[in-house]
Amino acid sequence: MISAQFPSRVTNIKVSTLPLRPSTISLLSRRGFFTVADIRRSKGTDIASKTKNSEAIGSIGNLAEELGVSPSEAARVSREVCKIKSKVT
Repeated sequence: MISAQFPSRVTNIKVSTLPLRPSTISLLSRRGFFTVADIRRSKGTDIASKTKNSEAIGSIGNLAEELGVSPSEAARVSREVCKIKSKVT
């Protein structure tokens, strides 16, 4: 379920269209993360009860596991995507 705070037009932004570092785009696409919504679902932040500023709530550990990276690297990727997404939406 997509939160009213994050309408589908925002969370369905393709990662490949964001001005992210090439290594970030490569990592995400290799692991099957093609949209911002994919990342949010992995973290557990794509829930109606969450708010726009609750990126820290969720499971970076789950995202790290799915990406095959450390939790600190998953947090870096998540922050990079969120920061860029907020600039383009």
